[in-house]
Amino acid sequence: MVGRARGCVACVGWRRRHRGGGRKPRAPRVGRGSSSAGSSLPGARPERARPESERDRETWWTHAPLHPPPPSSGCYAERVAVPAADAALAPTTISLTHAAAVPLVALTAVQTIEATPPSARARGSLALVHAGAGGVGHVAVQLLVRRYGMVVTATCGPANDAFVRACGAATTLDYRSPTFAADLAAAGPYHLIFDLIGGDAAAASRGLVAEGGAFAEVFNTGTTEAGSAANKAAAEASGGTYVGPTLVHAGDGAALKAIAADIDSGKLSVDVAAVLPLSQAAEAHARLETLHVRGKIVLQVGDEGGLP
Repeated sequence: MVGRARGCVACVGWRRRHRGGGRKPRAPRVGRGSSSAGSSLPGARPERARPESERDRETWWTHAPLHPPPPSSGCYAERVAVPAADAALAPTTISLTHAAAVPLVALTAVQTIEATPPSARARGSLALVHAGAGGVGHVAVQLLVRRYGMVVTATCGPANDAFVRACGAATTLDYRSPTFAADLAAAGPYHLIFDLIGGDAAAASRGLVAEGGAFAEVFNTGTTEAGSAANKAAAEASGGTYVGPTLVHAGDGAALKAIAADIDSGKLSVDVAAVLPLSQAAEAHARLETLHVRGKIVLQVGDEGGLP
């Protein structure tokens, strides 16, 4: 499918370049970016297999896998080629600009959760989400509560406490508190630990996986081979499993269709921190590098207006 991205691109990519740390951040090149929303172009070969009612409709997609990225990866563009099976009709209750922020974070959350054993995500069991106000984090909180029926404890800063609770977290923990490690332990153990930040937060929660649970690590700026190995060893020592480091591993139009239904029914929302023109892509990446962006940043490509 060839898509015309009228509504922009979710700004991602800096994390992927910094697994080892130590390198100076680089401004993005046009052609990067990993999720989009726009209109499919008539006449593209896969369109002939789609029902007439769905042709030329607003769609969304993500490039996958993201680690390593495919040769065709790049959503900072007005036109993007993507396998038809990886795309789905976009939600009808949000703008394309807003929709562009969703596929990457939602598929990362869904695929990571689904990679854990059923015993780690049983209804009523306890989950811990690190960085609960972040792009993937606030989506994971909502999915764990509203789709999987879990009870969620999430870590965040005081400024985002109300936001994370509105996403469904039953308990929030201030990661800046001097008693953070003790607070984590007191609220656990957890059947599922969903780690999006690594570093000290991951280290403080390694021994808190319940038997039969899972430690799921999403690829992030704090990810290191040594840290991942320690996470795996601690989870297995507790009678649990380790999943990761994850990121979107495959495009999935069927999953995006279900996500769109959750958005249109009000079960899921994605917070957009800012919408910037493509010419400010470097600024968007600079903001992400602060690690204090709530939700997602979107790059506007094409002619659609801002958020509704």
